[in-house]
Amino acid sequence: MEMAFGNGGWVRVAYGALPGPLYVRLTEQASGHYAASEIYLDGRGLRIRGDVLRNMPLAEIEAVAAPDIGARAAVAGIDLSRLATYYGTTYGPKATGWVADSMRAQDPTSGVRQVQRQKHVARRDVASASPPLSAPDAGLTDEFLVRVADAYREAVRRGEWPAPSLAKQAGVAPKTVQKWVYIARKRGLMPRGKQGMVG
Repeated sequence: MEMAFGNGGWVRVAYGALPGPLYVRLTEQASGHYAASEIYLDGRGLRIRGDVLRNMPLAEIEAVAAPDIGARAAVAGIDLSRLATYYGTTYGPKATGWVADSMRAQDPTSGVRQVQRQKHVARRDVASASPPLSAPDAGLTDEFLVRVADAYREAVRRGEWPAPSLAKQAGVAPKTVQKWVYIARKRGLMPRGKQGMVG
């Protein structure tokens, strides 16, 4: 899974199952965690299958992306939700504004130039510099569970199923890793997962 971070909480995601780039907007919730509030999947003219939508790993995207959103979340981002509300609108020649111009640009006879697609430079994930996870010597301390959270995010970034990947590293059963993740989430050291998702 590759991610690149934009303004306003927008994250561009690419991974093998998608026909094109996925754009996810994360917004800060009352709990203080960032969660997906808007998504746009660019199929680039190809059919978007139902299983792609059903298996979209939003919980993993939230878990991996939230720590890296940073100050750019406060910078104004593209307002796709406002533009989408005009989905059935047509404009006469005297209408002004960015929405009207955006729609006119789709008509090659309008004289309004279409904005070019931005060139994308993906953030490629590199091998983790942190040591492999090992079973704790001093119980399930917060320090250990933070390492579990970091290893979990790294496994997701590599496109691996986190529980089996971490279990192999630590020499424990996947159910043991799931218990560590459950406790880390309960203590607020990891964002909460979603039913039916990896974790």
